[in-house]
Amino acid sequence: MHRWIVLSALMLAVACRSPLLDGPEVLAVSDQSGTVFELRGLERRDLEALREAAWSVERWEKLWRIHDPDAPAPADASIADVPTLAGAYVVTDRGVVFAPTATLKRGTVYDWYFFPSEMPVPPGESESRLSWRRSEFIGASVAVP
Repeated sequence: MHRWIVLSALMLAVACRSPLLDGPEVLAVSDQSGTVFELRGLERRDLEALREAAWSVERWEKLWRIHDPDAPAPADASIADVPTLAGAYVVTDRGVVFAPTATLKRGTVYDWYFFPSEMPVPPGESESRLSWRRSEFIGASVAVP
């Protein structure tokens, strides 16, 4: 339990970034059909590279994962081993949408983790031009409206 408190505090510190730093953010968007999570802040060429990658769900979870608060992880679990929500990923013009298969409860807080090093490099580029891509991970929490 103590480890999760420390980890959550670290994620909040990472998420509270300066306006000078650019990077992705996650929003929970709800309507009559349910709630999805939207990963925004990626450049168009990054979205095109993700679209062309045609990844499996398992591969997507290496890039962006949303912790399932109803599936507790062992106290010594690494971020990569935290249980995730099941669902599908779709690349849109605004970002990446994750549609969970389970119905999400209003007001529930979900922790998300984004691993920039797992991003595909867009065609014609040898490495990342964005400072946030050098982060081990970016993480924060988002509540379902």
